[in-house]
Amino acid sequence: MHNRNRALKRIVMAAMIGSALFPVAAQAQSDSLSSLQPRIEDGRQVYESEQFVRFNPRTALDMVRQVPGFIIDTGDDDERGLGQADENVLINGARISGKNSDAFTFLSRISAANVVRIEIVDGATLSISGLSGQVLNLVTNTSETSELRGSFKWEPVWRRAGNDWLSGDASVSGKLGKGDFTLSVENDAARNGVEGPEQVTDRFGNLLFERDEVARYRQDAPKLSGAYSRTSDSGSTFNANAAYQLFRRRETVDTDRTQASQPDIFEHYSSRENEWNAEFSADYEFGLGTGRLKLIGLQRFEHSPVIDFSDRHLPTASRPPTAAALTR
Repeated sequence: MHNRNRALKRIVMAAMIGSALFPVAAQAQSDSLSSLQPRIEDGRQVYESEQFVRFNPRTALDMVRQVPGFIIDTGDDDERGLGQADENVLINGARISGKNSDAFTFLSRISAANVVRIEIVDGATLSISGLSGQVLNLVTNTSETSELRGSFKWEPVWRRAGNDWLSGDASVSGKLGKGDFTLSVENDAARNGVEGPEQVTDRFGNLLFERDEVARYRQDAPKLSGAYSRTSDSGSTFNANAAYQLFRRRETVDTDRTQASQPDIFEHYSSRENEWNAEFSADYEFGLGTGRLKLIGLQRFEHSPVIDFSDRHLPTASRPPTAAALTR
């Protein structure tokens, strides 16, 4: 009893010490995370690119994610038109154009080395309709001597369901004539799968039948994108974006089904999709009378055939050749 009381006292003492030290550690961590302080300039919160060096950012998106209190809002994607009218991110004071390329996509294509500063401004103070609340303006290097910059990310995954060697992205940006360009390639790849026994019961917990299932899913979606922007000496601006993407998906599910007093059944399901889509958008803004006029154009194509196949037969029966062909 004496030893147990002594041990209990030690536990209580350790808990008291831990509770005393924990707020200090939490406060130190909070101070570290909140130490990114902006400079106030004409009502704007300004973060210089040098302030983000300690986070070792690769892209502009990595830097934006470190801005305290700011959350990217991509707006209403279901709206007709370009779909980015209420997005709270600007690039060099201009909206992002494009139907299926949002702020996350554009910021991930800009190398951190090309970022000059990040500004947080009240959208109501801007002469841009549809903006309110906090708006982020990313200012990039647009000088005539801007170097060619690039970044890449490779994310291979090894799994029992299959190896993914080609997942990642790469981008390069720089000057092209009197304008700026960005070229990027990315692949949203996936290799997934499940396997094992499964029991199907009724609502009372009575076993109906059992299945031994093997499912495999693989996807590749390589995408090539390009963007070009130019501002003339008279202040007219031109932006163009183009993208082409392939989407290849393969899914198979093989099941051995057993049921009391019934013959075993083999079930096979397979699905594949061979999609391609392309998009081109451009806008041109220029002075007209006492105001400015902006012309916007968008064209998008998509071809997305899907083929599904299912089959049930006794395990001793031969499998149809079409089922094997669909898995290729």
